[in-house]
Amino acid sequence: MSSITTTTDRDQNLTQYTVEGRLAIEELAIHIREHNASELPNVLWDFRNGEVPPLTTAEADEVVQKVNQYVVPVEGRRVALVTRKQLDFGLLRIWNALSEIASGIEHRVFYEYQDALDWFGLSSDTS
Repeated sequence: MSSITTTTDRDQNLTQYTVEGRLAIEELAIHIREHNASELPNVLWDFRNGEVPPLTTAEADEVVQKVNQYVVPVEGRRVALVTRKQLDFGLLRIWNALSEIASGIEHRVFYEYQDALDWFGLSSDTS
């Protein structure tokens, strides 16, 4: 069982999704559909305490296509994905590549939370 918590920091122009436990792809799609109304340009997915389910490239591409139906266009939007696990890092890199191609939104995967904040140009008081 997993959960996704959404927090918004308007001062930092940041929407953060924190994943706890093993994420099911269906949960991700539902969460994005229900919570992707943010007009903030910085989006951070924090998987440090979560787990990404293994997917084939075809499955990942199908999910990306579904998810992109709900993406709200925001000028300057960037998406950071943070994980501590090597396997999840690799899976998120595949997701990253497919998402960028499908949406045109810049994505990056990080091992360190602070590196993601630095990429956004944000201070470290958001965690």
